[in-house]
Amino acid sequence: FLLNSRKDGTSFWNAFHLHPVQDSSSKVTFFVGIQCDVTALFMVPDPGTNLDETALNEANRRSEDTARRLAEDIGHRARDLLSQSAGSKSCVSDSIATPLAAGLGNIDHAFVLTDVGDLKMMYCSRGFVKMMGYPAVELLGKDYIKQLGCRDSDQIELERIQQALHAEPPTPVSAVVKCRRKNNDVFYNALYIAPVNGSDGQVAYFCGVQTEIKDADLSRGADARAPEDTSTIVRLRQRGVIGAVRVATRGLANKDLSRKRD
Repeated sequence: FLLNSRKDGTSFWNAFHLHPVQDSSSKVTFFVGIQCDVTALFMVPDPGTNLDETALNEANRRSEDTARRLAEDIGHRARDLLSQSAGSKSCVSDSIATPLAAGLGNIDHAFVLTDVGDLKMMYCSRGFVKMMGYPAVELLGKDYIKQLGCRDSDQIELERIQQALHAEPPTPVSAVVKCRRKNNDVFYNALYIAPVNGSDGQVAYFCGVQTEIKDADLSRGADARAPEDTSTIVRLRQRGVIGAVRVATRGLANKDLSRKRD
């Protein structure tokens, strides 16, 4: 029980309970607070009258039960939202907060979110899973560039990508590389990879956006594999995806919903 003050200066007794909200991996993503004005139970006719302990305990129990039920309901709704937004074929690491994963699930394109050090995939969109043909469970934690199956591509081009991402500071990079799906089908892939900052202003992720280049688009033969030869529409769309991802992560930070990770 807390003795609180309202904006108008009046005081009241508050039966307060704070309850954690957990995601599907049992990690805390929110807290829900329940307040119940129990001032009337503290009012006694005279100083010699005892407080109604039974009524106070009952009010405290009801407040606690309400907080617990609400926390469980919010947790279920958050998991349902994530399932509906990201879809059963998307791929989400436990280190990605549920609200962020739900926001990313609303972005309709083939893209991934990786860590900064080893480019290990932490989130894979439905479009990426479909494009590459791998089951979602085979993607998390894998090296993004290696998973693309770029062994047939120009190694100089792959080194250029690595150099851009490991520069100080990292810089966005575009490339058109030859990739392999799980069934070994080969296709040309227009990549755009850019850093995504966290709430502290430091690079927290890399976002890689992919667009399959059809044979009909390779109108200029081998020269069309150069980044500058990908269409303006493709480049604008890919940068739009990066912008949407940055908005999702920035919105998460602004609402203080991100989880601190070890």
